[in-house]
Amino acid sequence: MTLPTTRILLVGPGATEMTAEDRFSGATGTELSKEGRSQARHLSERLCHLGIAAVYASPLGRALDTARILAKPHDRPVVERADLREIDHGTGKGSRATRSRSASRRSTRRGRPIPSPSRRRTASRA
Repeated sequence: MTLPTTRILLVGPGATEMTAEDRFSGATGTELSKEGRSQARHLSERLCHLGIAAVYASPLGRALDTARILAKPHDRPVVERADLREIDHGTGKGSRATRSRSASRRSTRRGRPIPSPSRRRTASRA
């Protein structure tokens, strides 16, 4: 007897203006850019042959817009899940990713802890 296979696809939101600027958006309400919508449409075309049973998304606009584009060919509703919400970058919100990486290295060298969600809590959300 062969058991049916369940496949889970994890898809991040398409690009935003902040993505193009290499900035963290995290839990902020940044909308999809033209490029982000195009990315979602292309992925939708690649996934159209799959039998998608359900689509879940973070309540943020860019995640919902991406999910709606992906769900449309399958005639599925998008279920909002607050536990899928993006990480809040706190004071790092809007900062450039390259600058943040160098700041993290400096903080580590000075012996200061780098604020971040616990790995266990983050892993439990995945």
